[in-house]
Amino acid sequence: MTFVGMVQAVIWSPFCGRFPTVFQGINAAISYIAPPITVVFVAGIFWKGASSTASIVTLVTGSILGLSVFVIDFTKILKRFKEAYPTFDFLTFMMISFILATVCGVVMVVTSFLYPEPLTEEKGKLVWKSPLEPLREKGWPGIGNYKLLSAILATTIICLYVIFTFFVH
Repeated sequence: MTFVGMVQAVIWSPFCGRFPTVFQGINAAISYIAPPITVVFVAGIFWKGASSTASIVTLVTGSILGLSVFVIDFTKILKRFKEAYPTFDFLTFMMISFILATVCGVVMVVTSFLYPEPLTEEKGKLVWKSPLEPLREKGWPGIGNYKLLSAILATTIICLYVIFTFFVH
């Protein structure tokens, strides 16, 4: 597995120069890949009307759109477009990710209405009845309790924010 990762890194490394930094290239790639996955996950948890057909259509459509936008960004077409039309300068990778997520959400909803599926008992167990439902469950004991881990994570994020905002200049 390590060898496969090394081969991928060697193949990918010449292309990293197309972005200002490697970090920006990784962020752009992730932000173009994540929207369809996120939309399907969130819809699957919170919406009983989400269908498996809509999930597949959303994943395929979103992946094609995300890959297309990544290629447009990677080949500097997007940069030249924003230089030619400054009105579209707001199209950063995060904004494009939001637009892709919105499009994927529309695809998910429309396709779910076009190809509805009955809510079986098995599927019904996977959909939350309310956003507070997970907080009502007991969870694992000790350090495996997700409530404890969430509190530790939130405290860590707040502490790091305070440290880097007020003490690191």
